[in-house]
Amino acid sequence: MMTSFGRQEGAKRRIRLSTSLPDAKRHETVVVSPKQHDQNPKSLKLQRLPFFAFVLLILVYCCIMCMHRSCRLHFSQDYNNAIARQQTRTLQQQLSITPSSVNINHDQMVHVIQTRFMQHQSHLTELGFARLALFEAFCLPSVMGQTSNNFLWIIRVDPNLNEEIVGRMKERIGSNENIILLGSNHNPEGMGRDNTDFDHFLGIERSNEHDSGIVFSGNVTLLREAFERSAASSSSVLLETRLDADDALHKMYVEFIQNQAQKYLMSNYVGEDTSDQSWRMWCIHSNVEWHPLNPYPMSTDEASTDDKSKEEGYLLMYSDKSICTTPGLTFGYGFGTTRSSILEGRRLKHSDIVSTIAHCDDDQKLKCVSRLKELSPGALRARTATSAGMVNIITGDDHLDQSSNGLKQKKGNEQLIKQFSQQDFLWEGVERLFSVTKASARDTRSLIVSRMKYIAADNLRGLCTPGHSCKENGKFLLSAILKQHENE
Repeated sequence: MMTSFGRQEGAKRRIRLSTSLPDAKRHETVVVSPKQHDQNPKSLKLQRLPFFAFVLLILVYCCIMCMHRSCRLHFSQDYNNAIARQQTRTLQQQLSITPSSVNINHDQMVHVIQTRFMQHQSHLTELGFARLALFEAFCLPSVMGQTSNNFLWIIRVDPNLNEEIVGRMKERIGSNENIILLGSNHNPEGMGRDNTDFDHFLGIERSNEHDSGIVFSGNVTLLREAFERSAASSSSVLLETRLDADDALHKMYVEFIQNQAQKYLMSNYVGEDTSDQSWRMWCIHSNVEWHPLNPYPMSTDEASTDDKSKEEGYLLMYSDKSICTTPGLTFGYGFGTTRSSILEGRRLKHSDIVSTIAHCDDDQKLKCVSRLKELSPGALRARTATSAGMVNIITGDDHLDQSSNGLKQKKGNEQLIKQFSQQDFLWEGVERLFSVTKASARDTRSLIVSRMKYIAADNLRGLCTPGHSCKENGKFLLSAILKQHENE
């Protein structure tokens, strides 16, 4: 139909062109002799046929050449675009932002982010200042840069923490009333759903004045009101998000999680029957890691190339589907749901969450765990010698890192290695999605690298304290760092 239509249109155009010419123009190239004039009209038409055939061939040739050139241009452009897409498709997909359109009922929803900082480790000042630098560079700007501020952020620090560190944290937090800097080594869950004692929630222990809760900054009245609203569980939904002090959240994380809670924990609730206690968990699908030392599995020559441009550290992005990492791990409590009613109060290891809890899908929307593919990367994790677990930490000892580090052993992973040459692209995404700047990362890296020996020594002393890792691998790696720097 389309081909036939095209020929008809073409024919119409040729007829119009020929009839629109003046008579003189139409006949000026034809010399008619008397002999020719007497010839049969059919003979004249046959004589003109070669001329029209020649013109037609010229037109067909021009059309073919134009089509060929256009095809070549389109193919070349499509081919180049395909190559570019192939090179950056994964990164662009994982630096995506999902806009929201759901109206949140703030009167029935409480969202609290919980962060621990140097609890039971107030005497480890080298470690404290290094972690403070990470907090200032990564964690704080990502939370303050959230697209929704409808949340409370409780940062629990050791009550006896170094005054200079506390002072700097208060200064950085400023007048943000929804950020509560709390001196307490107590870490309750459920925000009043299992225990309605507000003093207990704050960590105020009347029998121990030296290790009691202290509110360094933030609006306590705002916190109490949210606590009481959460404690009245039959009329509210609670979101409880975990975030380590050296990690960062996608800037739309709070807004997206609240939209999800509105959809799955609030919209389907009818009446006041809370006997069927509903809950839902969310965890990050993919994350970016920041390393002060090169984590890429490549040769020394490749790693040293243009190393000066990596003064801000190295970024690496991947997804581990076998685990729910700490940053962004969120418990969603439906109406009437308590912490003890979720998994019967069991505390699962992060590596057991995925294998133990059902995955959320179209058939199961509650009592399941959902991986946030919509926000990818959903979190940024700083991997330094300040880490308690020392997972994926680069020590700087090439032999040790090549033999024991999981990232360094992925020499055959071309997609991973390719990211080494895409650092500018990764930094662009990190600055846009996490509000983290190269300048702040550069200052933090300078501190951590220059004080590596002392930081590792403090971290080694702090292992196995309450609430902190006690893994043998962590001890081994920290000891290796100390040995590497023993002559400094």
